[in-house]
Amino acid sequence: MDKETIELIEGVRKSLYDFGKTQTGSALKKTRKITSQIIWSAEEYIDELDNIKSSSKTDEEAIQRIRSLVRSSEEAALKSMTVLPDDTGHHLVQSRTGGDALTELSYQRTGPIIQRLSEKHQRTFGNTMGPTGNLPPEMSLSNFAHKADDRATGLERESGIGKNPNKATVAHQKGTAAYANMKGVDLASDEAIFADLDVKVGEQIEAGRVAAQTDAPRQEFIRQMSGIPELYKGPVPKGLQLDPAMVIESYRKLRPGLQNAAKVLGMVGGPLAVLGAISDVQAAQEGASTIKKASTPRQRVKGALQATSGASGLASLTPVAPAAAPLSLVTGGAAAVMDFFDQRRQQRQRDIELQTGLQSSSTPMDAQIVPTQSRKPRTRYRSGVK
Repeated sequence: MDKETIELIEGVRKSLYDFGKTQTGSALKKTRKITSQIIWSAEEYIDELDNIKSSSKTDEEAIQRIRSLVRSSEEAALKSMTVLPDDTGHHLVQSRTGGDALTELSYQRTGPIIQRLSEKHQRTFGNTMGPTGNLPPEMSLSNFAHKADDRATGLERESGIGKNPNKATVAHQKGTAAYANMKGVDLASDEAIFADLDVKVGEQIEAGRVAAQTDAPRQEFIRQMSGIPELYKGPVPKGLQLDPAMVIESYRKLRPGLQNAAKVLGMVGGPLAVLGAISDVQAAQEGASTIKKASTPRQRVKGALQATSGASGLASLTPVAPAAAPLSLVTGGAAAVMDFFDQRRQQRQRDIELQTGLQSSSTPMDAQIVPTQSRKPRTRYRSGVK
């Protein structure tokens, strides 16, 4: 970055910093966030900032246009990379990393520091997308993988998956404000600032990697069932629409994702192992029961897949894990696919019976399946910002 560009960014930073002195509450927080976003990813805005500075009649006009530019850039980036309306686009490195202490320093100092961080971690920051950006495709996360809270919306809440029981497996392991400070750092030393931010950036990128493993079973299920292999791996197809029933089922694949995340974390035993073991025992029992009650070859095959998945899942907690874990995932996935299509076929058959009057209206409530056409229309599934 040349001297002229650095001076441009420094002028914008100082204007926003001075403007913030006239604000309080939420308005001040927004100005601080915008300042941080410019500091962490100035390259995104250079041309627009130059135009705003040269064409604005007053400083106040320039500031308002800058605020609008940064907000709209973030909204556009999130809208273009989130796959489902209930997904949350997660920035690997939060824009407020370093907090006020960083934005109060001149860009002549912070610019080169952030450039060094980008080169070391092989990643750009801000609202950049792509495999090495701050918003890579797999960071279109479920709430279960994003935060350890019970604020899921839409179909994720309807699925009943609930809150992630282990905060160590989500993207925001330390909340949203843990990295927004530089307490105890010698701000007179660029090396001390770099060392502190290096740790903060590294931790956040690693947390995102763990969250991606938590969410992986859901994302893979959606890819397989939709027949769109690029989902969560590249740009979101325009006009994307997915079957709500399939999306709901995808959230129920999130519990196995805890085991994936545990392996990344190097965790052995503990609550995650217990959860996995319980799930595997249930799968094995369900498979055995399906085989026993089977009246067709298809049912026997599905039962065998369920039982094998459960048994190999339990074996993955033993020394034979390298062989057992992949077998558990493959057989479990195959059983889930068969079960999904069986349920859809049964529902279509029931719909036909209801439409033609073949099913009695006196059918017990617990045996009825609501026809798809009588359901309340849902929001069309396309990429969107949350």
